[in-house]
Amino acid sequence: MSTPALIPERTSHPFYTYEMIKDIPKGFRSTLRAISDFKAEPSDELVFTGNGTALYSAMMGSQILNLSNLDWCVTPAFELTNYERAGKKSRIAIAVSHSGITKSTLDALSKEKSRGSKTIALTHFADRPISKIADKTFVIGDSPDKSRCHTRAYTNSAAGVFGLALAFAQGQEELEIVRREFETQLTDEIESTILRTEEPAKKAASELRNVSKIFFAGAGPNIVTGREASLKIKEASYLAAEGMELEEILHGPAMSFNKETLVVVLAPSGPSVERANDLLAASKKIGGKTMIVSDLSSLGADYEFHINRTHEYLSPFLAIIPLYLFSYFLALENGKNPDYIHYTDQKYWDARNIIFPPGTH
Repeated sequence: MSTPALIPERTSHPFYTYEMIKDIPKGFRSTLRAISDFKAEPSDELVFTGNGTALYSAMMGSQILNLSNLDWCVTPAFELTNYERAGKKSRIAIAVSHSGITKSTLDALSKEKSRGSKTIALTHFADRPISKIADKTFVIGDSPDKSRCHTRAYTNSAAGVFGLALAFAQGQEELEIVRREFETQLTDEIESTILRTEEPAKKAASELRNVSKIFFAGAGPNIVTGREASLKIKEASYLAAEGMELEEILHGPAMSFNKETLVVVLAPSGPSVERANDLLAASKKIGGKTMIVSDLSSLGADYEFHINRTHEYLSPFLAIIPLYLFSYFLALENGKNPDYIHYTDQKYWDARNIIFPPGTH
């Protein structure tokens, strides 16, 4: 016998999703406090894991290690449990789970512990099963995310992973510059970006409510921003969306664009800008709508969201903000409740309980 579908607590703006986006700076500050005393131990390798938004936050936060000389990787929890062979290196496994009960993440952390790895968890709830597995647990953010889209949770978790990654990579000059900006300036930049981009996001959503498919393209640190943004479009508006690496989208997928397609390019200052311009020009030639998120101006897109210039590996914290707001207002334009990702519909709730039996997510 199926359990009843969820009954929405809110049925009009402001939904919880909106409040969670607005609260991102508050959760960010709390997360910085939670990890401030972390002392990293030496390790041959770091592995980061999670699922869905949690996995993307692990990707976003850990990629700063590209600037270090450490060995590290990001592996989805199911893959880590079932397909990765144990190596001879000592390593530390860092798992992200908003709820602290996600079964596949717990399985991955348990598997790592059985291999002799030291384990760290980041979650938004105290006294959850993940804390019983992990050697060290950080409860991050100032409170759990009330929306199932987990916008604030993504940013909190990414900040937590980013801070831990910096602790493991201490002593390198460029990383110390990034650390100072991360700890002293980034929260205010996020707050400013929310205030500055809300109205443009609302306007864009109104004018683009009839698009049928959305492509997000990013390179380097913002590949994961495109993936996370496409996930939020799917969860909030139920529209078809893809998040892809910038060059990959030019090698074939661009041929599926049409006049009902929106192409969103993430192009903060850096090596991707020139190729991003090629994608914008090609999209316009086909007749689709275009959008860009950048610290540059007048790049020729139909819609432009301006973020302040920061270190490129910090830019994902700012670039995701207007896209969260856009996904929220697009859901409203399409008459959707962005808080519940279809779980007020009985068939989707029943499907959810097949995918995630009660108590496993």
